[in-house]
Amino acid sequence: MKKLSILFVLVFFFLAGTTAFAQEEIKEKVKKEYKKEMKAHKAEISVADLPDVVQKTLKESFADYNVKKAYKVKNDKGETVYYTKVEKDGKWLKVGLDANGKVFKKKAIELKDETS
Repeated sequence: MKKLSILFVLVFFFLAGTTAFAQEEIKEKVKKEYKKEMKAHKAEISVADLPDVVQKTLKESFADYNVKKAYKVKNDKGETVYYTKVEKDGKWLKVGLDANGKVFKKKAIELKDETS
């Protein structure tokens, strides 16, 4: 009986582990599909074409940074959002802003040059 209970516990942990692994794999696939979908709705725009509220936020919150690139994106909710790549002293940030100028994403990125 003791061997049977040990076997049961081992099988349980094995199945739980494979289920967790499968869930992580599914999450990664969904994440990749989401990124692919976002890229399909992404268009590079001129920094001057950013809405005034977005430009104001960038000037106030990232005053020391130079805005190098700007993108207009339709998110999964159908809303227009903006991503910018800003640079200061060789350090780059990717900044996501909504149509009201609110920053919803700020991430350090590495670029070899400003054309990337």
